[in-house]
Amino acid sequence: MKTSSKSIIRDDFVFTTNNVEKLDPALLRSGRMDMHVHMSYCTFASAKILLRNYLGYEEGDISDDVLEELEGVVDKAEITPADVGEALIKNRRDKEGAARELLEDMKRSGEKREEWEVKGSEWEL
Repeated sequence: MKTSSKSIIRDDFVFTTNNVEKLDPALLRSGRMDMHVHMSYCTFASAKILLRNYLGYEEGDISDDVLEELEGVVDKAEITPADVGEALIKNRRDKEGAARELLEDMKRSGEKREEWEVKGSEWEL
């Protein structure tokens, strides 16, 4: 009985960029990068999943007014899931406090984006 001791060596590389259009097209050809994953900003649905995963959130744990405000600001904030996780983990023992801090972070982020958009439009003039 013959046994084989062949081992398979596999190297995985992860590339990240915020500007795919600036990459050399040779990098994007078939066989170079086999998988492309778009990492989007948080939506209200994904923020609720993160609330559940980080805080064990269940319906009724966080006041409806906080959830409604989160829903209203999440798209304007353009905040990443990593940013949401960081905000939640700081106060993980206080679900309502963590959600309120996340809400304030999102509001600040949305306000900054609006300021940048206004400044950007002024520079274009």
